[in-house]
Amino acid sequence: MKISTLIAEELKLQEKKIQSTMALLDEGNTVPFISRYRKEATGNLTETEVTAVAEKYSFFKELLARKEYILQTIEKQGKLTEELQRRIDACFNKNELEDLYLPYKPKRRTKAQMAREMGFEPLAEIILAQKCEEQSAEEIILSFANEEKGVTGRDEILEQALFIVAETVTHHPEVRKKLRAFYIDSALITSGVKDEAADEKGVYMDYYEYNEPLKEIKSHRLLALNRGEKEGILKIEVAVDEDLCMALIRKEIVSREESPFFAILLEGMELAYFGYLHPSMATECRSHYTALAEDVAIDVFERNLNDLLLGSPAFGHTIMGIDPGLRTGSKIAVIDERGKYLAHEVIHTLGEGALERAYAVLKRVKEKYDVTLAAVGNGKGSKEIAALIRRLMKEYAGGNKTLHMAIVNESGASIYSASPLAVKEFPGLDVTIRGAVSIARRIHDPLAEFVKINPKSLGVGQYQHDVDQKELKSRLDRVVSRAVNSVGVDVNSASVPLLSYVAGISETNAKEIVNQRDLKGGFVSRDELTQVKGIGDKTFEQCAGFLRIRNGKNVLDNTAIHPERYSVVEKICAEAGLNIEELSKNPQELERVDKERYKDEVGAYTLEDILEELKKPGRDVREAFEPVPYNDMVESIDDLSEGMVLPGIITNMTNFGLFVDLGIGISGLCHISQAADRFIKDLSEHFRVGDRHSFQVISVDRERERVGLKRIG
Repeated sequence: MKISTLIAEELKLQEKKIQSTMALLDEGNTVPFISRYRKEATGNLTETEVTAVAEKYSFFKELLARKEYILQTIEKQGKLTEELQRRIDACFNKNELEDLYLPYKPKRRTKAQMAREMGFEPLAEIILAQKCEEQSAEEIILSFANEEKGVTGRDEILEQALFIVAETVTHHPEVRKKLRAFYIDSALITSGVKDEAADEKGVYMDYYEYNEPLKEIKSHRLLALNRGEKEGILKIEVAVDEDLCMALIRKEIVSREESPFFAILLEGMELAYFGYLHPSMATECRSHYTALAEDVAIDVFERNLNDLLLGSPAFGHTIMGIDPGLRTGSKIAVIDERGKYLAHEVIHTLGEGALERAYAVLKRVKEKYDVTLAAVGNGKGSKEIAALIRRLMKEYAGGNKTLHMAIVNESGASIYSASPLAVKEFPGLDVTIRGAVSIARRIHDPLAEFVKINPKSLGVGQYQHDVDQKELKSRLDRVVSRAVNSVGVDVNSASVPLLSYVAGISETNAKEIVNQRDLKGGFVSRDELTQVKGIGDKTFEQCAGFLRIRNGKNVLDNTAIHPERYSVVEKICAEAGLNIEELSKNPQELERVDKERYKDEVGAYTLEDILEELKKPGRDVREAFEPVPYNDMVESIDDLSEGMVLPGIITNMTNFGLFVDLGIGISGLCHISQAADRFIKDLSEHFRVGDRHSFQVISVDRERERVGLKRIG
């Protein structure tokens, strides 16, 4: 069966589209480029679909390579039969392929191997054959006595033969396939306390005596169990109905119960199951469900990260970024409308008169730089700073110097501020001030700032340290790449990390672009990128459409229109009798374009994309920034009371609930059961990070600084 057929069946996509996409991938094209600029070839597959095709294509290529290796290995052993080759050729399941290979897989010397070397394999074959023999079972067993090895007694001889029988049963492909399916369908996970003293805060108390079917367990519970075991607090086991498992094995292995070796064969099957198969299947089953749980956790992280990266940029605001701190003070950094650093201050909120002095500094900074937005980090000390900013907002409310506030996720800010990139950007600033600059820039242009930090350090996921780190990195990198390429990158202002996520551009390419930019004072056209070392024709083809030249020689260089299609735009302009600038100012003229004239040249999908870009060259796909209308009467948790309804913004989302910024420096939690007036299974289907809603306060724990919320409306 062809790979394209397998992928088409699995993804429920037309095979012709799969084949075209595979061909484009083989030519070295990137997923963003294919999904954006080769829509005619793929039949307008989305980037998600192209990504899925790319992943499956890679999987099946690896599987075919593995098959080839397995066949060669077995053939070298002289054990490759036509039937075995047929079964391997027809197998496209990774686990089942390894089951077929297992009996032939080179391995360390097992007890079964040593028994074979002592000559007990013929006896094992007699036991497995289940035939009636002329001699009695006892006579046959004793005939295999090996005086040289000191194995002469009946029980000793049988022990050696049973090692071989057990291994044969363990390696039986159908037994493993049926058992695997049984475990997947009916296994329970059980947990007990192993070291209660290690659980000082009682985090795992709910799992001290716990069991649940693995196929029903929620992902966060399974990951919590795994973490509890890893920390040495819990003991985890996988349990199944052992009698049913033995019955399943008997059905596959036993052919004649009247065989004189039937009881011995049963003993061998029990040894196989309890000694080898159960531990193996339990591990496989648990790994299977752990992989699913990790997949769910990474899905949540992906969605949250995507929403965070594509958050509305606060262009046009002079921003005061504040990194809260209690003992060492809170650091303030001011950036202008373009994100350029202007100045910094330090304020303290502890001690007699400190709050008033801090307020005076904030007011002075606001006045001096005409600050219109305060970005407050959500770390320790945030609630004190938020209260001061709320007070300042009230003072300037209603005038032409209005001040707004945004609570900003500061996760990873300290990592960035100590990085070589931060040192290069702000060589003269203290590491703590760089953190405040980062907080300000996160609200000014979230995408440009967040890409400087490892995605898993951004605090918008759950159990990110408990999942497969390689898979996590791969998928999060893909989210960042998708976000960066969907927005586009200003080649004259982008950092190396941001450029590195552009389709086709490596970190080395990005560094060369920045070096060339610094030498030239900037690029004035996309074509100039071909002069950068390492940017050949293929790299330019892949990246050009995602790079922007603001105020360059050609307006089209500030659009998502690929240079390979500029000639088409020129024809459209000629038909309209307008130049590109005039056409963009008169988008109604585009409605008169004879689309049929260009469809054969570029295709219907690409033509529509070109016309959309021409209507508004250089547009940002992200929503415009709007300040959250926080309740003026609420400055801290002390002002909250049950029943109060407040506006809030979702800052993080997990499987169990929404974390909500209320503008008081601490987040409230809206449990999934309180998120809607109906049952919701998956929050991500209804909400996303950055969404704004009204929430009712349903509980306030001032001592532990916890706020319970219910979404209204």
